[in-house]
Amino acid sequence: MSVYSSFHKTIFSLISSIYSLFFQINSRKDLKKIEAYREILGKPEEVKVLDLGCGTGTLTWAFREAGFKVVGADISPAMMRTARKNGIDCVETDILAGTPFKDESFELVCASFVAHGMRKNLRRKLYAEASRLSSERVLFQDYNDKLPFFPVIIIELLELLIGGDFFGFRKTAIDGMLEYFSEVIEYQVDRSCSWYICRK
Repeated sequence: MSVYSSFHKTIFSLISSIYSLFFQINSRKDLKKIEAYREILGKPEEVKVLDLGCGTGTLTWAFREAGFKVVGADISPAMMRTARKNGIDCVETDILAGTPFKDESFELVCASFVAHGMRKNLRRKLYAEASRLSSERVLFQDYNDKLPFFPVIIIELLELLIGGDFFGFRKTAIDGMLEYFSEVIEYQVDRSCSWYICRK
């Protein structure tokens, strides 16, 4: 396990109880997004979903509630404890070291608010692994460039403390993804969040 992965496993174990407080609110927000953009996701019975960096499982839960077969993957047992309490199937794994799943095992691979927390070289590993695992599409749910100035500064400072690259991600999100995918379409799903739908 890399120093980055070990550090983040520790950090997210410490703050998992805070994240779990927001499970209900965030999972229902994610479900509304899935219902609003269902046509671009495909038919639930035909799409198997993997949620990379699932954390407490808010997006994973939302996909399950929308009828999709979904599994989560995360490095933090503490974060996944909340997911499992909510009936979510999870696998403990280090995304950056390569997950145990076979190539193209899922029609849709997603990662929610994961990419902005990584430096550019590590984001590339995330993109490469997501591309390897998906047979069709990848969905990155993350911040866009519409976030107001004050929250940007706060988030950037917090991310710098834990080794993230919030500012760099927002500036180069689509360009970085296009190094690994043939097409990237951005859907602004709320004021500060976008879905980046990538095709192989």
